[in-house]
Amino acid sequence: MVHGVVTDDAESAHRTAVEQLAFYEQFPPYARVLEPAGAARAGDVAVIGDPNGEIRSSWMAVR
Repeated sequence: MVHGVVTDDAESAHRTAVEQLAFYEQFPPYARVLEPAGAARAGDVAVIGDPNGEIRSSWMAVR
């Protein structure tokens, strides 16, 4: 599952995603999905976009 949000404040949304989705990191299967994606935290794979339709995934910016 990929979480997503539409917001004018992508940085704040990313911080919140990292905090709120950290729960999933305790599950080995979920952690195994994060590694190949190059994501350090579950919140790093959240799709964050703005109301004008520009969508970016946090981990895509890092890769």
